[in-house]
Amino acid sequence: MTVMMKRIIVIILFLSNPLIIQAIDRGYPFVIFDGKIYKVSEEHVNEEQIGRKIGQVTSNPDKNGHYYGNASNYYPIGTIYYEIKQMKTNEGISVYYDDKYMKAVFIEKAPFHWKNWFIPSMPYLFLLSLVVLYVVREEYRKQVLKKSSF
Repeated sequence: MTVMMKRIIVIILFLSNPLIIQAIDRGYPFVIFDGKIYKVSEEHVNEEQIGRKIGQVTSNPDKNGHYYGNASNYYPIGTIYYEIKQMKTNEGISVYYDDKYMKAVFIEKAPFHWKNWFIPSMPYLFLLSLVVLYVVREEYRKQVLKKSSF
């Protein structure tokens, strides 16, 4: 086995380790926004303190309990996030649910999930594949024309 193959195997084992990429298991409601985990408290935010809409829940845990994107362990998909005036979003946000604005406080960064990178990059990967197909097709066409000109 070559050194390169050994390195690839070590990288695959490292990335598949459940201690590295772990499910978020918490005993309280939380939301994930912009790669950050916010603990949702029972503290209400007055409507006058609510700023602009900044996002919404786009996913719930997958079958393995992992989260990606703007996710929540409690709130359904479509639950809206708002900024709180006079508070930076890296400190806290507001979650609108059941006709109430609930305060959510930043606690930590969310663990890495491959879908956080892969899903937003899909359009670019698609365009790249079209460019590669075009280049391959043109090269093939040039070779065919060369052969037929003899």
